[in-house]
Amino acid sequence: MRTVNLKSSENEIFKVREEIAKQSVVVRNFLEEDEPNGDEIVIPLPNISGRMLGMVIEWIVTHVEKKLTEEALKDWESKFVDDLDLDSLFELIMAANYLEVTDLFHRTCQSVADKIAGKSPEEIRRIFNITNDFTPEEEAEIRRQNAWVFESTSGSSSGSK
Repeated sequence: MRTVNLKSSENEIFKVREEIAKQSVVVRNFLEEDEPNGDEIVIPLPNISGRMLGMVIEWIVTHVEKKLTEEALKDWESKFVDDLDLDSLFELIMAANYLEVTDLFHRTCQSVADKIAGKSPEEIRRIFNITNDFTPEEEAEIRRQNAWVFESTSGSSSGSK
């Protein structure tokens, strides 16, 4: 089996077996299109930092090589993703998207969704450090026009039986 050298944006080389490298659609397409001669090939990935490339490889190796039960794998995934700070989580989302590692992309996006589920707009702004650029009047009008959204997120019921 060939070795594939994945080269990060900092020119760090990650040597992985071809089977592992091909879990990325981008790498698989590169390998299929280029049909390199020899046992070793270098694939530059200038949009991926070494830290994130290492994390993507760890994700793939755990899913391909480790024989974990479904429950153990879910626990591992949760720890892997949920322990990241937001900047790292977003960087990993971008890396998974760029490399087209779909299961990692979906899991990282789910982690973001979980962080904001049930939160008010103010709480979401705080979590993501977003400045509210609406005037108080504009925000009041938006809340009035979309009252049903704010009712469902505050836990109150809009209907009666």
